[in-house]
Amino acid sequence: MAETMTDGESDRILGNQDVIRDNQEKILANQEKILGNQDALQKLLTNQKAILANQDKIAGNQKDLKAILANQKAILANQDKIAGNQEQLKAILANQKAILANQKTIAGNQKKLDQIVANQKKLDQVLANQKAIAGNQKKLDQILANQKKILAKR
Repeated sequence: MAETMTDGESDRILGNQDVIRDNQEKILANQEKILGNQDALQKLLTNQKAILANQDKIAGNQKDLKAILANQKAILANQDKIAGNQEQLKAILANQKAILANQKTIAGNQKKLDQIVANQKKLDQVLANQKAIAGNQKKLDQILANQKKILAKR
């Protein structure tokens, strides 16, 4: 028979799964806040694009405008990358929600597995009882044969 977990090991695994699930729920909440902040960042990005367009019109006389403008374009490019990462973060968030749901299923399956283990122990006991009954039946058959021999000799 396969090795089985003890009740303590099973309880420890279930306890760890609860802790993991709680931590993942906190992570999901924080990631949802990050997504909200990224929406605000996207609005800022839109505003910065508008400001950048206006600065091009206003800056005719400023000698350092080209350097400032180049830096703002680099910032804008980085912000576009951040906006692109937002989609990846949404996918990660969806995956983590799926993982959390799977872990709840696993916890439920663990309880079912524990019941199966308990049932297997009962079946092992039934099998041991059946073997004992079979052994006793052989002894009874031998006793019956001996009784028949005794009766036949009388």
